[in-house]
Amino acid sequence: MQHSPSGFAARAGRWSARHRKPAILGWLAFVIVAVVLGGAVGKHTLTTSEAGVGESGHAARAAAAALPQSARENVLVHSSALTADAPAFSRVTATRRS
Repeated sequence: MQHSPSGFAARAGRWSARHRKPAILGWLAFVIVAVVLGGAVGKHTLTTSEAGVGESGHAARAAAAALPQSARENVLVHSSALTADAPAFSRVTATRRS
């Protein structure tokens, strides 16, 4: 005589084998509900400084708080004919924000 397991997983497996269509439809319904709820809840993506743990995470958060978060660009403009205070030079090098 063979002894069959009586745990929850074994009983669920036997029921699923005997009731194939309800088991498959139940799983499909579960997946659809999980996808809809996951989309409704949304997501929160951690920044690099938030993802760190321990001392390295503390240092990353301190650096993120102390340093500017936007990129800046510096350009050196040189003219052999004009000085920096010449009106023509100032017109060409005026700061433009887009």
